[in-house]
Amino acid sequence: MGKKQLPKHSQRTRYQIRNQLTLFQMVIAMLIMFPGQVTLPARDFGISTQQVYSMIRCHCRQTQFINDGHRMAVVMRIW
Repeated sequence: MGKKQLPKHSQRTRYQIRNQLTLFQMVIAMLIMFPGQVTLPARDFGISTQQVYSMIRCHCRQTQFINDGHRMAVVMRIW
C-alpha cells in the first residue's frame, strides 16, 4: 500500500509548520498563523479539540504540556 496523502486543504505542508520539532510546536505555530481556528490543527494532526485547547492553555501560562506521560517544552521558534 502507498503512503496516505494529505487532504487538499491540509496546512501541515507549510514551511513554518514542517520545521517545528514536536506536535505541540506545530499546533501552536498553526494557531499563530490562523488565530481562532482550533479545528484546523485538530483535523490536520488527528487530535481532539480538547487537546488543542490544553496545548493553548499551557502555551499561554508558559507551563509544560504533558501528553501521554511525555513532557513537551514550551520554548519554540517561529521563523
